Amino acid sequence: LASHLKKIRADRVLSTAAKSAAVENLAGEWNLDEENTLTKEFLFPTYEGANNFLLRFNDYCSKINRKPQWRNVYNTVTVSLQDNEFDDVTTKELEVARYLDEVYDVTLNFDELVENPEFHASEVLIDKPKRVLLLDY
Repeated sequence: LASHLKKIRADRVLSTAAKSAAVENLAGEWNLDEENTLTKEFLFPTYEGANNFLLRFNDYCSKINRKPQWRNVYNTVTVSLQDNEFDDVTTKELEVARYLDEVYDVTLNFDELVENPEFHASEVLIDKPKRVLLLDY
């Protein structure tokens, strides 16, 4: 069992250099602190946008069995990612960070689209199927 756990750790926990390089390759402004926690603040135009983001994030985390820490104050969501088993950022947290960046971009683009007075939902379904799929992942 110990050798199996060691292999899992080796597959998921990155070296300091690899972790730093991976964080630099993430979109946006992710911060890796000295406690090995990956953190980012997401700002939305409205509370509804932030809430929509959190709902999608919660659903995603349930599906992949992650338990991140987040804080929501009106239109701002702060997310902190760290593997509780290893007290470190693993490949899984990096996957979650990439997912969040993608959902954030889609949410912002969708909010801009909806605020457009010429917006018609049927056009989104017909002309932008990828965007709708990303919103509903």
